Amino acid sequence: MASNITFSDEEGDVPDTWEDIEICSDAPETKKDCAEKNVKHSGSLKDSVDDSDDSDDSADSDDAYEHISRDTTQDEEKNQSSLTTIQEPWDENAFSNVNNLICDIRVTYVNLMNDFVESELFIIDGDSLLIEVLSTPSLDFEIGGQFLQLIYLAERFLQSFTQRGGLFEIVFFRCMESVWYGHPSMLLARQLLITHLKMNTKFSVRTIFKDWYERNWLDYLHDKRPAFIMVSDGDTKVCFGETDTSVRFMCQSLILHSIGINMNVAYPSEMKCTVTKLFGYYIESHNYNNIAISEKVKGRKTILVDVLKDVLKDRKKNECNELHSETNVKENDQLLQRVISLYLGNEDKRNDFTHSIRTVLTLAACVDVVAKKCRDSSTSDELIPVYYDLAYVYFVHAMLMSYLPLQVRAQNLSAYSSTVHSSDSSHWKTLSKFIQEIQLSIYQLLQLDAIKSLDETNSVTDIMDGRLLHRIVLQLLQDNTLQGVHQRGLQLPESISETVSSLWKLILNCIDQRDQATETQLSKSGVIDDYNQSSPSTVQDSSSSTGADFPEECIEGLIPIQCDLVERFAGDVMESVPRLNIDNDEVQRFLVSGHDFDEKYHWHSGKPLADDYDNTKDTSFLSLLPKDPASRKKQLKDKQKLARHMQRYGESLHGKLYGVQQETIIVQKNAHGQSKTKHSESKKTAAMREKNLKDKEESNKKTALSKWKYIEQGNFKSLMEDEKYDLALQDINGFISNCSSGNLPVQALFKKLECSWLAWKHQNTQKKVTKRVWQSIEGGLYYPVQIFDTVQNLLENHGNDITKQDRKTMADYILKLGFQDMAEMVLNSERGKDATNTKSLDTESVDDKYAIKDMSSAHFQMNFMGHLMKRDVRSDPDPRVNTFIPDTWQRELLDAVDNNDSAVIVAPTSSGKTFASFYCMRKILKADNDGIVVYVAPTKALVNQVAAEVSARFKKDLPGGKCLYGTFTRDYRKDTLNSQILVTVPQCLEILLLSPRRQKWTDQIRYIIFDEVHCLGGEIGAEVWEHLLVTIPCPFLALSATIRNPKDLQSWLQRAQSFRKQLDEEQGIRKRLNSYEVKLVVYQERYADLKKSIYLPTGKSMEECFVPLHPVAVLSWKQFSEKGFPSDMAFSSNESLALYNLMERAWKDSANPPEQLKTLCPSRYFHNKLFITRNESRAYEQDVKKELVRWLVTPEGTLKAKQIIQLLQRKPRGEIKKHEERNKLADPEMMIGTSFMRFLQQLKEQDKLPVLVFSFNRKFCETLTYVITRLFEAKEKKIKMAYKSTERGKKAAVLQKSQQKVAKRKRDKKTNPTGPDGDDVDGNEESAVEYDDMALLDDNEVLNDCTFASMGTHTKEDLHKVMSRVRFDQSTQSIKLQRACRRGIAYHHAGLGAKWRAAIETLFRSKFLGIVVATGTLALGIHMPCKTVVFAGDSVYLDAIQYRQMSGRAGRRGFDPVGNVIFFGLPRPKIERLIVSNVPHLKGNFPISVTLVLRLMLLVSNADIRKDALGKALSLLKHPFLCQDHPEMMSQIKHYFLFSIEYLIRKGLLDTKGVPQGLAGLATHLHYHEPANFALVTFLRSGAFHRLCKRDAGEDKFSEDVMRNLVALLANLFGRSWIQAGRTIHRSSSMVILEPLSPPLLKTLDKHNREVESVFDLYIKSMAEELSIQRQPTCLPLSGIEFPSTDTTNISAHMAIHNTTETDVNLCQETTCAGDVTNSDGTYPVHDNLGSTPGKDGDVTNATGPYSVQDTMSGSGASERTGCNWLEAELQKTCNHYKAVSVFTALSGITDENLNVSSGDMLQCLRQGIYLEDDNIPILSHRLEDKKGRRMELNAYALDFFKHGSATTLMKENGLQSGEVYDKLKDFCMTIKAICVAMEALGPEDKDDEVVLAFKQLREEYSNKFREQYGGNWE
Repeated sequence: MASNITFSDEEGDVPDTWEDIEICSDAPETKKDCAEKNVKHSGSLKDSVDDSDDSDDSADSDDAYEHISRDTTQDEEKNQSSLTTIQEPWDENAFSNVNNLICDIRVTYVNLMNDFVESELFIIDGDSLLIEVLSTPSLDFEIGGQFLQLIYLAERFLQSFTQRGGLFEIVFFRCMESVWYGHPSMLLARQLLITHLKMNTKFSVRTIFKDWYERNWLDYLHDKRPAFIMVSDGDTKVCFGETDTSVRFMCQSLILHSIGINMNVAYPSEMKCTVTKLFGYYIESHNYNNIAISEKVKGRKTILVDVLKDVLKDRKKNECNELHSETNVKENDQLLQRVISLYLGNEDKRNDFTHSIRTVLTLAACVDVVAKKCRDSSTSDELIPVYYDLAYVYFVHAMLMSYLPLQVRAQNLSAYSSTVHSSDSSHWKTLSKFIQEIQLSIYQLLQLDAIKSLDETNSVTDIMDGRLLHRIVLQLLQDNTLQGVHQRGLQLPESISETVSSLWKLILNCIDQRDQATETQLSKSGVIDDYNQSSPSTVQDSSSSTGADFPEECIEGLIPIQCDLVERFAGDVMESVPRLNIDNDEVQRFLVSGHDFDEKYHWHSGKPLADDYDNTKDTSFLSLLPKDPASRKKQLKDKQKLARHMQRYGESLHGKLYGVQQETIIVQKNAHGQSKTKHSESKKTAAMREKNLKDKEESNKKTALSKWKYIEQGNFKSLMEDEKYDLALQDINGFISNCSSGNLPVQALFKKLECSWLAWKHQNTQKKVTKRVWQSIEGGLYYPVQIFDTVQNLLENHGNDITKQDRKTMADYILKLGFQDMAEMVLNSERGKDATNTKSLDTESVDDKYAIKDMSSAHFQMNFMGHLMKRDVRSDPDPRVNTFIPDTWQRELLDAVDNNDSAVIVAPTSSGKTFASFYCMRKILKADNDGIVVYVAPTKALVNQVAAEVSARFKKDLPGGKCLYGTFTRDYRKDTLNSQILVTVPQCLEILLLSPRRQKWTDQIRYIIFDEVHCLGGEIGAEVWEHLLVTIPCPFLALSATIRNPKDLQSWLQRAQSFRKQLDEEQGIRKRLNSYEVKLVVYQERYADLKKSIYLPTGKSMEECFVPLHPVAVLSWKQFSEKGFPSDMAFSSNESLALYNLMERAWKDSANPPEQLKTLCPSRYFHNKLFITRNESRAYEQDVKKELVRWLVTPEGTLKAKQIIQLLQRKPRGEIKKHEERNKLADPEMMIGTSFMRFLQQLKEQDKLPVLVFSFNRKFCETLTYVITRLFEAKEKKIKMAYKSTERGKKAAVLQKSQQKVAKRKRDKKTNPTGPDGDDVDGNEESAVEYDDMALLDDNEVLNDCTFASMGTHTKEDLHKVMSRVRFDQSTQSIKLQRACRRGIAYHHAGLGAKWRAAIETLFRSKFLGIVVATGTLALGIHMPCKTVVFAGDSVYLDAIQYRQMSGRAGRRGFDPVGNVIFFGLPRPKIERLIVSNVPHLKGNFPISVTLVLRLMLLVSNADIRKDALGKALSLLKHPFLCQDHPEMMSQIKHYFLFSIEYLIRKGLLDTKGVPQGLAGLATHLHYHEPANFALVTFLRSGAFHRLCKRDAGEDKFSEDVMRNLVALLANLFGRSWIQAGRTIHRSSSMVILEPLSPPLLKTLDKHNREVESVFDLYIKSMAEELSIQRQPTCLPLSGIEFPSTDTTNISAHMAIHNTTETDVNLCQETTCAGDVTNSDGTYPVHDNLGSTPGKDGDVTNATGPYSVQDTMSGSGASERTGCNWLEAELQKTCNHYKAVSVFTALSGITDENLNVSSGDMLQCLRQGIYLEDDNIPILSHRLEDKKGRRMELNAYALDFFKHGSATTLMKENGLQSGEVYDKLKDFCMTIKAICVAMEALGPEDKDDEVVLAFKQLREEYSNKFREQYGGNWE
């Protein structure tokens, strides 16, 4: 029967919501029925969407659908025809077109928990969660369903978020329920999931929304402001086959709607979890392409409604119409209440431990199904007794579920698979039909209110077990005892036998009350006979098929190895793992030596290879100087140029421009450690030196005095007379900043007071604000602020030099401004040397015209002087620092360096933490000529900067061959091993530390400095930082501004240092005089405040464009009410005052305002405070925050606090909303581009240049730069052409020619003093052309109005020198950049050449460039001080850490008092999230890989200093950061280490003594590329490369086909980038999809993968064996619900009690039923849960009652199992045996045999306690499918580029971003080079090898293509 849908359109023909859709559900239909349904469709969604008429006759459609007949096929067909006619435009193509739109959406694979962790919640669509769980291959839902495993998988999925700090709510839309009609098990699964999440967890689960169009849903989103919604795309295979079309359509509709309302979307499928991260596909709603897609269906709800109706109408119409009918609900409610009443009144129930919600539902469902069948007149008499029997068996199965351990319920049905899945067997159809009816009945009962009256809710998670039910039926069929079983009963354990009998009687009584069944009906058994006749006569003993946990071909055990490292690290674990006999022939076949390969191809695979250091390009020129004199001279000249460049580059950082002079370092100790003694200077020399100092001081005083006279009597006086006060103040400020002698600064300050007062009077008289005042931070009160600041300067810095009259003068100025209280404090403050009694202030003469009214001095200071408030700094100098007075925390750093201690330093950007690094360098340089300091920077840009700064700061004469500094990156190296200061990146330092040949060099390292150490928690390369921090042989400094848990980091590093100390003491080594102590220094105060605002280009005025953001305005009420203020949210002083003003206003009309609020009035709070300091302002801020939070304890205070937050949010949100309404369809990048010039001009007018504009899109950075350049050039051209056409321009042109002639005569006169006629040349002819005229006439001259450039601190000569390195670069990119630099703008990203990057950085620091548009390359430590930072456009990579790093560039200490942060083109929720969210905690990663193990073995076996190398390896292995919080992981790390060793031995890369052999050098040489490096070794040994690389006869080079085939093979190995399945492919020049390997190569790769699988399958088994001594946890991971379990002993004893055979007992003893336990506390994590098993919302739960182990396996419960129970004994015999599989997964018949490390869902199958990541297994899959069953293909970018050489084409067709293209191609080039270098070393020496020659040719050809595209010498 059809579902009834009624739809009332309240607002016209096009409804806005689905609020009035009422769905009466259908009956279930079989899969076959679903497959046979196929509605004919035509039309197109695209055409329909473009149609302007939105009515679509929806009313007629609804009427037609509503009157579909429920009883006859004829009526159904009639309405089918009617509806098809009406719905014709929106049928089949609606599905396909919506799906196509989804495929066109741009998705990004990102870390979902990076940006949103602990900041804001996100939403999980409940039906998407259900789809994700049902798509798990290991879940058996075909024969009744495994609901407990389904709940377990759902909790596992949610746990992946809760473990990583995720906050979420789950939403089930009621309209989604209808799409599951036709699948009763799905309906029940959905309702069980909802019930379980609501009853048994503390998650917020919402089911109130009918659909995603209703207003309540939009209000909910507005209130919660979720970061994203997680929705399945619906195209996932679920357990019953392909996802239903309606499910996919509805999910995709929700996605499109979410994007349309600016809600980001994440896909739950294909998520990948690591220890600390969770990666998934993410859709940015603001992406223009996605916005355009969503607009096609946005608002077209009628399309979706009609299609849904069509889908629901197409269901089978039988019983589902009664699911929600009023009669049916009433009957079910009465039935349930009666069953509950009878059940609770049953006396036997009191002793029944099975009291549960499942028991009640089982009773009611059995009564409901059997009674309905009896009442149905169409039911045959033979079928009724069958239903009674099945109901009894089902009831018994439900009772056994509370009794049997989970291990026993893991039944093996493989022997009956053909019978169970047979569609021809009538009895299985009957059983399937019965189960569906039971499921529908339970589904209806669960929705009744009566069910809530039951106290026990845990058992709802385990409502039925389909496999157990089928196993019982099969056993009864085998014994011919199914017929009449409801009358005869079964032999059950005594503990439940009486209860079952009593409750079965209750069922019969209830059935009799609903329907009087006759005995005649119950005695008929026709169908039962069919059951028995068709049942299998024998049952195969399934236990025989489960005897082995792993395939028999796997030799279980480890090959013995003798190695100190292995024994010292994993010796305890190695003893517990079986070992193999090395002499065994089966073992010998695993040992590969590689000799056959060497002999066949004459290679030397065991030859030691040069490491990555040797293979990196050397730019030092020391060993590569050519013999040719000309070439040698050129290289030496280039070296000199580089030295000069580094000097200039360093000076631009902290050199002469900033008053820092280069320091000459003199070694303080000689070779014997004795201090050098300086010759004492003579008295004459000392006297001369003193006289010179005095003379210089007198000269400076005279110079300063003459300057002051000139200013006072000349320029300053004239400017004052002309009322040019701003220029006068500029001159005065310039003099004050450069003068420090005598009384002149005091005189200048009083002149500044006078000038500021006159300017203030002039401003008030003229009623006009000057441009300087308007641009200032203070706005219209600029001059009063200058008066306050000047008075503060005089009193605090020159208090001893001012007189009584001076003090009176200052007080008068303050009084004139209207601040009498402050004037009195100035007058009566501490006086100077001639102080006497003062007179009172003359208040009568004060002119109110110039006074600032309604504001106290405290209000004024808090509102306008926050940036000028005095910081509490120390005044006592530190002799160790000459350039400034360090703060206390900075002195702690110096003390740590002096004591040779290590330190972790966490301080904000620009706070001054880096200076400790240079102090450390100075110390080591002064100590001797041998000690080394290593500076580790995260990026090459920072490496270059630090190296240049070292060059500018220090100068030292070193012995021959040694240098002051060196660099080492993957691209180049310079003086790496012969320098005292090495600046490098983490990966390169790891190469040196783990290289056996560099141990003597590492022994000389005295200090290592880690800059930006928070990269330890990054997504790429984090493990390298971790390796370095625990292997370094010396003290270190770890610097960062964004570490949230520094104490955890410090304690972890302290343990590693303590272990290092222990090793040194064992070996008798005392290499360093440090205490092995790691200190922690934390400083949280930022020097300059950051003012945040949002730029809206639609604003008409400046005020409308720049919308200020108060920090409180970004807080949601939920965040504030639950958590208060974020710990790192700081206010400026005026923001604190603004919040107080609102708080005061909120209680203005109240009779009882809070007493504490009164004390927060600034006048009262700062009473008797002359000038407010920064610390006092911070204290006021904290008190205001505490007061507002305190209001939350009362209802009235809560209401007022909410009103305050709403008031602060009103303006920014209102303005943003207006802007979004005007630009709802605008491409954000296009909007930024079109308004970028206006934006920059406005910043210039506000004096907010220089500015850094950040965007994560390289192409967009370049585009913005070129747009401004072209606009300025066009403007300038227009101005000059207009000028030349004027009379003035024409006259100027004539005069210009005359001037040029004069200039020529002057040049001629230098060579010929007289003219042609002997007359002197007149050189005094005046030019009538002014400079501006010259600029207008000169096409090469840049007009001031057409550039953002200024000379800044550079002269033209300086600029010429900076640009000299790039002047001769004539590439297109360089020419465009040179044009842009002339306009004061440039871009900066990693794809730009090093020379250009350095030039742009230097020009920006010198203030020549006003704007730099950059990617994140400038975020990490690059010194680029600016006034303003702009975030232009959003990106998924813009997270909390990046935001803090980037915004820290603004307002740097010593440069600007205030920094500005402007958001341009970012969605409001993202802006608020960035400001509010905290940086994530640093967490560890899985520390080792197979390649790292090989590198450690190579280090230990071949190191120069083996004891030290062993110590490094042990320190790395024994101190993973992961074990800081999860010490239980150490055992798994040891197991992984041992089996990595086993794999390397079997691979022939290690021998049995742990010594690397064969091609181990090649594998470690490519350590960046695991697992491709091991696959390469396999292909090389198999001869694949030799067969591929064949030259044609007589040819010197290989053919193009050979080269392409070689690239294709390498791309399959090293250029692996998977394309998301389903993505639309647009081909033209590119293949896009990489062609698969040839069959022979695939065969080789498959063999390689099988070798990996065989070893790591053993790893899983080994971990399971270790955990088998403990009972495997049987509690759910989040809710903590416990289920019955048992152990090996109990199973054996249990079976013996029931008279099983000796064979059966032995079998169970040998292959146990997963008798594992957890930790002592009864908990253990799932494979990605590394902590305790939490209960509700994280609490550890050990539930008791019907699900506790104690009730089922101990005490009286065990003794009650005596007696004959043949059913239980049979179940014991046929249960599966497993160790590695989870007890919940085993319920679906999965055993250890089904586990395979290459399978996609293996991680979900593993038992709790076994941790494994995909990246840990070195399998190189050539075939990959997503969970939708769609094959994923490799991107052919590497091969495509080799074919056409166009990066633009790769971006357009291969779907790669510009920066991604550069990085991937460069990495591929470097890989080819690395392989080529290695093969040249390993190949035959006496002849040319084809493979070596082929790789040489490929390296040359691929490198040439890369150079042609990107230019430069990348090698």
